[in-house]
Amino acid sequence: SLFFEVQSPENRLEIDPNPFSPDGDGFEDFTAIQYVLDLETAFADLRIFDLRGRLIRHLSNGERIAREGRFVWDGRDDQGRTARIGAYVCLLQIFDANQQRQETLKKTMILVKRD
Repeated sequence: SLFFEVQSPENRLEIDPNPFSPDGDGFEDFTAIQYVLDLETAFADLRIFDLRGRLIRHLSNGERIAREGRFVWDGRDDQGRTARIGAYVCLLQIFDANQQRQETLKKTMILVKRD
């Protein structure tokens, strides 16, 4: 099988709000990770890393996704603990239905705490 990576200008990844503050005050406690793809259907891995490259949260593990959609991050890690204040990298890897085309989209987001 042939495997190659391509970059498509039609694929987009947006994060809003950014920064966000998961402090339980009811204001910007979550952030939406929205995507638009040039594929009708795809499979996705969505992971959030800290700036040292440590995996913080795995939001999607090879799930089938539509052309447009969103994931929500509540600022918690895979163990349910609130992540530390700082910058995080959102990494969305998408694969076509035949697993022959891959693209990686990434954005930085900031987790803050409001006083």
